[in-house]
Amino acid sequence: VKFHRFLGVILDRNLSWRRHIDFIISKAQRWGNVIRHFAGVRWGCTERDLLVLHKTLVRGSLLYSLPVLHGISATSEHKLRCTLARSLRTCLGVPRSAETRMVIADAGEIPIDVLRRRETIRHYLRLLAHHRRHPLVQKLRRRKNSKLSLCVTATSGNIPDFTVAPTAPSVAPWTLPSPSLSTHIPGLLGPKSQIPVSVLKQSTLEMMDTKYRGRTALFTDGSSTSDGSSAAFVIPEESLSCGFRLSHRTSSTSAELYAILLSLKSVSKYPPRSWVIYTDSKSALQCVGTMGIRGSLAPVVVSILTALKVLGEQGHRVTLQWVPGHTGIQGNEEADLAAAAAHRISRALPIILSNGDRRSYLSALVSPLARQQWLHDITQWSLLHAVDPSLSFRMPGGFPRSFTTLLRRLRLNVAFTPAFRAKLGYSNTALCLACRTPATIPHIIEDCERYTCERRVLRRQLELLDHRPFSLSKVLGPWSSPEHQCRALRSLFVFMQATGLLEEL
Repeated sequence: VKFHRFLGVILDRNLSWRRHIDFIISKAQRWGNVIRHFAGVRWGCTERDLLVLHKTLVRGSLLYSLPVLHGISATSEHKLRCTLARSLRTCLGVPRSAETRMVIADAGEIPIDVLRRRETIRHYLRLLAHHRRHPLVQKLRRRKNSKLSLCVTATSGNIPDFTVAPTAPSVAPWTLPSPSLSTHIPGLLGPKSQIPVSVLKQSTLEMMDTKYRGRTALFTDGSSTSDGSSAAFVIPEESLSCGFRLSHRTSSTSAELYAILLSLKSVSKYPPRSWVIYTDSKSALQCVGTMGIRGSLAPVVVSILTALKVLGEQGHRVTLQWVPGHTGIQGNEEADLAAAAAHRISRALPIILSNGDRRSYLSALVSPLARQQWLHDITQWSLLHAVDPSLSFRMPGGFPRSFTTLLRRLRLNVAFTPAFRAKLGYSNTALCLACRTPATIPHIIEDCERYTCERRVLRRQLELLDHRPFSLSKVLGPWSSPEHQCRALRSLFVFMQATGLLEEL
């Protein structure tokens, strides 16, 4: 037997992965041919839509196999990189002569080696989050010299502490009662942003005094920053304020849910009574209200529903009520301050590493690695490095396909100028007919005498946006804001139309 297929992976006799790599490349190429039916150089879907198709079809064909493709040969690595670039050239509308690494960098595509690392860590975290002593994790740790294990070991030191969700809930989900909650305040109609703060505060205080008179009020709040997350609750009647720093950064909705869960655990310490828990997170209450026992936040939602059931059996009556945040309600403001102060607590409370938390962690891990690789791949003598050394340009929407593809060809220095056509053997001369100098992209945009009048208009329009000198980087590079970027590209589009370069290049 020369090869064997197992779980969608082709194992060859020499364990070189060559046959499997050829298989996934042919599969990705078939999807690339599908993308070609959606757009050409001057017609078809927008660049953004094509990149979505590329990520779903072409990149998706590679992702399943990448975790096992550690230590492959440089030739196989180059084949995978070229497969990504071939599809990206279709999306960007650039010719095959565009350099592979720079096409990947300009498109903002994650390089192959970074993708492989991301998918490896993603599978490792998935196993780890389900069971601390997962047999596959144990086997992986025993193979310390394997490339896959080395990749995991290099990252495992940065994985935050977390607790593992129970394999099966302690209470059957279908036995959990529907929670008592409300996300509305009587008398308030329309979005919160359209109602004056004074009206919000007055209506909320009136509702608290009439609807929940005689109940013990409990205010919760969750906080998420770029550095971490925290949760807190306040019981004014008991003069109690508790804050907790969570073990890792999570979404604001998740932090709010943990604040509710922690407050319910505190309620169980008191004699049976009626409670009302106020929170300014509608999304958290909606998760609890729909009894969302599926999805990324399912474990904490099930824990809240279970806690409510246990409290009900103990004689407590608990209602969850939404209140608008930042309206000057004393208990809510105290909970906000407690949550903000909890970020400075040294000891962290371990929480579950949900699917959303894992995606956020992987994004924070991959983004700097991908950018570092992009900046390494654009050579200092390339036109792309000259016009956009930081690779911060983002193509705005609203422009025709013919212009966006031309802009990409200009940035990658593969626009069909006389100099470029001569290099490909399609023209006998590389000289500009008017100036008798090489008709390169810098010459056409900055110096050519044929377009002096149109260039003067373009220069004047760009000077209205900022006072940088007229240059190729100002025309083809990034701007300080998306609004200025759109206005600058509209001016360039008019210039290309007026000069006929939109059709010529």
